[in-house]
Amino acid sequence: MLISPKFLIAGLVVAGAIFVSFTVIRLGGLLVRNPAPPLATSTGPSGLEQGVVIPPNAFAPQATNGADSFLLLQNQIEGHVPPSIIAEAKKTTLPEIQKKVEAAIPPQAPKSQILELPVVADSELALDPLGVKTVDEYLKYFVDHRDQIDFDKKRFSAVLKNEYEVAVLPYQLVSKGIEDGNFAAVHDSLVVFREFIRSKIAYEKTIRVYGKGVGMNKRMIAFDMLVIDLISKALEVEQGKLSINELKTFQKKLETTALLENGQLLQVRGVITQINPVKKFLAKVAEFFGIGKTRAQIPTFGGIVGAIVPCLCADLDYTAIIAPYAPIPLVAIYVNTAWEASPALFGFRAIHPGALIIGTYSPTPIPCFNEAPPAGECLPWIFPFVGATPLIAGTGE
Repeated sequence: MLISPKFLIAGLVVAGAIFVSFTVIRLGGLLVRNPAPPLATSTGPSGLEQGVVIPPNAFAPQATNGADSFLLLQNQIEGHVPPSIIAEAKKTTLPEIQKKVEAAIPPQAPKSQILELPVVADSELALDPLGVKTVDEYLKYFVDHRDQIDFDKKRFSAVLKNEYEVAVLPYQLVSKGIEDGNFAAVHDSLVVFREFIRSKIAYEKTIRVYGKGVGMNKRMIAFDMLVIDLISKALEVEQGKLSINELKTFQKKLETTALLENGQLLQVRGVITQINPVKKFLAKVAEFFGIGKTRAQIPTFGGIVGAIVPCLCADLDYTAIIAPYAPIPLVAIYVNTAWEASPALFGFRAIHPGALIIGTYSPTPIPCFNEAPPAGECLPWIFPFVGATPLIAGTGE
């Protein structure tokens, strides 16, 4: 007797609810140990085997209906993680991931190579002694309440997607426009993201903050303002009001500024070690004598991204499955657009199969909702497609 996909998924949802009630995250390799063949069989742009081929139309938006979405997800689910990535994960250690992430972050940069953050006045914020008072409290509140961003998510349908049906972010859109020599193909996507980030800033200004939460909120808003500037400059190039070289310079400075901020956040949280050689040496001395600063225990994850599963009923969100045998095991992370579009929290890096990633997360499990036949019906994909939301992360790209 044939079982319809709709009935099968409904059954899995019930089983998944029971599973999730116990736990989503646990130590050890929780992913399937016998994955199907890789998504593709070629090397990535860097020359490292990544298990994924970027098709010629990778940046072209693709219309999907319920059946197409179901088949797309089913193919990725059956594959789970390419064997080549699993083999790489088995021999990857936490120090190696940390070292590669540290290497991707500039240890320091002269003022001429970075951007000054825009000033955000106290009067623009919701200051409240009862509000979030630490960086970690702020980051968790930010990701847990992102649905309060007042934006028509239907507009995301105009945003260009990559081969995983994941949005091409503003920084990547600008890079594509520069590479193409014109911004016609990315114009609509840039406009949508500019409006989304403006709405994101409006949301951030409503977050009740106090103490160190104030400084973190100001920096988040300031970086969002710089991203808006980047998008506006790209559109000015399209209008002939700015040269591509001027845009390239601004983009490079923004990238360096964001990576430095991202590195500081990762460093302070204890995810990576000190980047500055002198500070790194002093930190090791302090640690040896037991006089280093004590940190709150923040959940961390680290490993190699094994597969990407778009959550097509959740706008531009997606789940990134972490390959088994990760040094700091976690089944998956749930990546939302508001977080990924925040340069300080992820530093303009792309998440893709084969990428080394490390960071902190909010343990609240979030299922990946997707379309299933008949078209228009959304159901949650369960284990291992229930992810924890990252707070800050870095990757060795």
